[in-house]
Amino acid sequence: MNHRRSRASVAIAAASSASVVLLLAGGCGPQRIAGGDPLGGAAARQSPAREVLPGPVIMRPEWVWQPQGRDAAMAQVGTLAPDLQLVASDGSPHTVSFAELRGQSVVLYFWATWCNACKENMRAMDERARVYGADGVRFIGVCVDQGGEAMLRTARSNGMNWPTYHDRGGEGGRAYDAAWYPYVVVVGPDGRIQASGLHLRHFDEAIGRLLSMSAG
Repeated sequence: MNHRRSRASVAIAAASSASVVLLLAGGCGPQRIAGGDPLGGAAARQSPAREVLPGPVIMRPEWVWQPQGRDAAMAQVGTLAPDLQLVASDGSPHTVSFAELRGQSVVLYFWATWCNACKENMRAMDERARVYGADGVRFIGVCVDQGGEAMLRTARSNGMNWPTYHDRGGEGGRAYDAAWYPYVVVVGPDGRIQASGLHLRHFDEAIGRLLSMSAG
């Protein structure tokens, strides 16, 4: 049996039997920042269409969390993931470059400090970051409304121990058409978006399929 495929199966079993389970309540809709621009941006405008590249993908349309956002989310799948220009909690700039991350799978967790669904799922997602991290999956939090200590305090007090950054100005959310929160994007090791707007009830299945596909 393929070693990585075996590890993927073990990871799914471990996550599925975890004492901390993913909550499946509806996500939070976008709010507005001081400048009047909607956070996330898909409610106001979608990102420019990008080329869908050939190759297998894991996403299924029925896995999108909000049905009204299905078309926008599925339009992202198979395209190259846009880089993110973010801000660390200490105020320093941080670039998420998918060219530099090539060969690694990445989970982007778009969230807001006011979003109860985001906070309620952080502890369970943190456990999955630990489990799937053993298979090389990186988790990156993208906070859309606040940075600095407010962002970090909210993340840590709700169990998020993986890195999180501020999407100052909301350009990252607009690039990914993040129309609700938490908005989950999965990027494969080839830099293509494998899942967008993923409902958390399908998270373990999606990551398991990705790991199996990556194992070849």
